[in-house]
Amino acid sequence: MINIIISAYIASSIPQLIFLNTLELGVDKVGIAMAIYTSPALLFASLLGKISDKISTKLILITSNIINIIILLLYLLSQKELVFYIMLLVLSSINLLIQINSWVFIAKEFDDESSVVKYNSTMSLYMTLAMIISPLINSFIVKYNNKYMIFTLLITLSIFSFIISFLLPIRNESKEVFNDESKNNIGALKILFSSKALIIVILSTILINLAFSIINIIIVPYLISIGTQEYIAITYGSFFSIGSIAASLYLREYKINDFSRFCIYSIVMPIVIFFFSILFKNYMIVFVGLILIALSRTFGATIRTTIQQQNIPEASMGTVIGVCTTITWGINPIGSIIAGTSSNYISAIKLILIACFLLFLGSILMIFLRNYWSNSKR
Repeated sequence: MINIIISAYIASSIPQLIFLNTLELGVDKVGIAMAIYTSPALLFASLLGKISDKISTKLILITSNIINIIILLLYLLSQKELVFYIMLLVLSSINLLIQINSWVFIAKEFDDESSVVKYNSTMSLYMTLAMIISPLINSFIVKYNNKYMIFTLLITLSIFSFIISFLLPIRNESKEVFNDESKNNIGALKILFSSKALIIVILSTILINLAFSIINIIIVPYLISIGTQEYIAITYGSFFSIGSIAASLYLREYKINDFSRFCIYSIVMPIVIFFFSILFKNYMIVFVGLILIALSRTFGATIRTTIQQQNIPEASMGTVIGVCTTITWGINPIGSIIAGTSSNYISAIKLILIACFLLFLGSILMIFLRNYWSNSKR
């Protein structure tokens, strides 16, 4: 769990560094950099899923931290633009591998749905705690020190994570093979698209991820355009994470008894409120709206992840989740490029409202998962 927390801290720090390095060059440059940062989901998720099926968690974490330390040091010493883009790609790939590995680990360790929900929400809680602390600490560093001090902090955290990885026990994670076909991408696609539940999860996640890929590019320039100071604007992730923490704490303690009503009031309605908060053009009101859509996103993501884990054969879990991640997260770099390019022609507020519409559609789709949610029956 410590490795997941540190990985989340690094992951939430990188978008801040992107804005700090490229904001003065225009939002379109931010879109390109963010597209590079989110592209591993499209390019490497399938491969990373296979790695999670074949290599032990301990070895994955040790190797991942070594790579993190090396690439961060390379950029800190060179500070060249090309190395910066390579660093974005590498750090994002490592973070994605750790996340896929954690999803596979949870699915293999726990059999009943209530336990899976609890541990998915616990993982989300710890990750969002890191995400809420990261922007605040980094914003403080930016205001009172050189921004390159952030890299020194990330290297220190990676070294600590590397040491912690050796404390993990060596476990026999081999499982009975489900079938040979399930271990390749075609077989994984057959598994994904043979289940109505997984099809709905994929469609819903694509729409929601596309929406957030637009919001993540536009929200900081939008906040600055309405008079928010830059060092405050880049802390939006902290406010966003408050909603994620609240949702994770709720799901740790309470079951969802009426799935359809829960989706309408806890997932759809926060998006509607966020839509209207944008129209006020006041950063404090917008921050409240960000808390609410984070609440909505975490509720939805935990539900979709749990249903996904329970509808994928255990032996090919990593491979199938890797392919699923390619499809659902692979939309992120596309959304980033669209948002960055469109910002030259469409106002920030219009792009955010378009994102709200996509969020609304993706959230409404989740209501159709009610027949596949059995947590209330346990």
